[in-house]
Amino acid sequence: MKPNMKYLCVFLCYVLLVLFCPVTVIPSVYGRKFHRSCKKHHNSRYSESCKSTTIFNILSFGAKANGVSDDSKKLVAAWKAACKVGGGTLQIPSDHKFLIKPVTLQGPCMAHVVFQKVAVIENVKLIGLVNFLHLKFKLTFWNKKQSLQAIQPPSRSGLTHPTCPVVVSHFLKTVVSSSAENFYQTDLTLSTLYFIILYIKKIKDEIGLKFKQIDGTLLAPSKIGSWSKSNLYQWINFKWVQNITIQGSGAIDGQGYNWWAPMESKQASLDIKPTALRFYASEDIVVRDITIKNSPQVHLKFDNSQGVKVNNVTVLAPGNSPNTDGIHLQNTRDVEIMHSNIETGDDCVSIQTGCSNVHIHHINCGPGHGISIGGLGKDKSIACVSDIVVENSNIQDTLYGVRIKTWQGGLGLVKNITFSNIQVANVNFPIVINQYYCDKSFCKNETGSIAIKEVMFDKITGSYSTQPIHLACSKDIPCTEINLSDIQLNPSRRPLEGSQLQQALCYNSYGYSNGQLVPSSVNYCLKKEGGGGSVNQISTLSNELC
Repeated sequence: MKPNMKYLCVFLCYVLLVLFCPVTVIPSVYGRKFHRSCKKHHNSRYSESCKSTTIFNILSFGAKANGVSDDSKKLVAAWKAACKVGGGTLQIPSDHKFLIKPVTLQGPCMAHVVFQKVAVIENVKLIGLVNFLHLKFKLTFWNKKQSLQAIQPPSRSGLTHPTCPVVVSHFLKTVVSSSAENFYQTDLTLSTLYFIILYIKKIKDEIGLKFKQIDGTLLAPSKIGSWSKSNLYQWINFKWVQNITIQGSGAIDGQGYNWWAPMESKQASLDIKPTALRFYASEDIVVRDITIKNSPQVHLKFDNSQGVKVNNVTVLAPGNSPNTDGIHLQNTRDVEIMHSNIETGDDCVSIQTGCSNVHIHHINCGPGHGISIGGLGKDKSIACVSDIVVENSNIQDTLYGVRIKTWQGGLGLVKNITFSNIQVANVNFPIVINQYYCDKSFCKNETGSIAIKEVMFDKITGSYSTQPIHLACSKDIPCTEINLSDIQLNPSRRPLEGSQLQQALCYNSYGYSNGQLVPSSVNYCLKKEGGGGSVNQISTLSNELC
């Protein structure tokens, strides 16, 4: 047997030994503290959760769970306990209702201070050589001339296990900092590699924080007067958190009925109303399987965040509830929203300024106002949105289908937008660009506008009730590089007596159309590309701003 093959076989034997070797995780100080306080707080059937140092049941912190008593402080206490322990899980048990007043659940949490950049280790399945190949590392498995010594790390090194050598810390940092295109080569003895795998097994559950298993119901205060003016912006606010998962079969109920009705109190007359669930300045967020309903205003908001995944979420509010957007993105990038059902009184998904690299797919939307980018540029502000894909979705019984809306007088750029394979049913205006957006009875005319370019409407099919296409671009700055491809929209009803369905409208919009086009007015709607030097100058300015 060749020496290299011999060493490889020996290494694989070590790996198999590791996989079947039990490892004891050393409980943290915070876990021990919780274990003592948990026993003191709770002695019912939920005391089973006290046996774990990473699972924190809100009932174990004294929550009444009757839907009447205020459980806000108990929720915050459970959050703080979970936040202090790596891999903490906060549980909201089923068949219970928890009245929660406005709260902020703040990070950063322990796991993400120590191992902020090594969350990728959660995805390492510890199958030895195969995983290292997936991470694209070249390792020299045997070096008789050099042996790395296990050195005791200093107490402030951030490594919680006293048996961990400094070399492991260096190795883990290298795992994350190395790009997929580069290779990292180091000399490791088999004993050191064995130690690294053991250490990864110890820490792999300490990487992620999960606020999970919302199987019960969280209730917002129903009386408007119980909300202080300082808490009108949001109800449950996650701030500065990283690598968090919210999941479960339960519901977050904003009880917003009183906010939607004609309002008499001074407080209710304010334009500001609470968002049900908000993430601010956070990273690596997963929200899945839960129901969010009846928010006073926006249901789920991501603000100044990065790395968002929303999957199999249900958002519910009556079709006549005002400004109850389903999912609202602002200054947020790297987002995926998928396989979700959204029924509200406003936009199913609203994409605001500062958003990029957003992928929305397999969404059922309606009733509501469709899926929108904007409104952008209010009060002559600068707005930048790019790299948005909305595809493989159904929109039914909504005012709009897919839409871009901007205020007059704004500055900035919207570019590289794709709406593809969208099925619409009984939608008033399936395809819309509106650069004269106004949310009140009268808005003053303004010069200038946000530039819009590189927008594709592809395979938008189904039925409309008012107008198939409405592209109303700014008279000062035309929309350019607009593509209408395979548009097939038929009226959902016959026109009322004395009225008629409107033809496709394309005002000051340049681009091309191709494929099957229904109605026929779509075929000659867009102007051919042109505009001259002034348009190019405007485009250059917009690119500089964004």
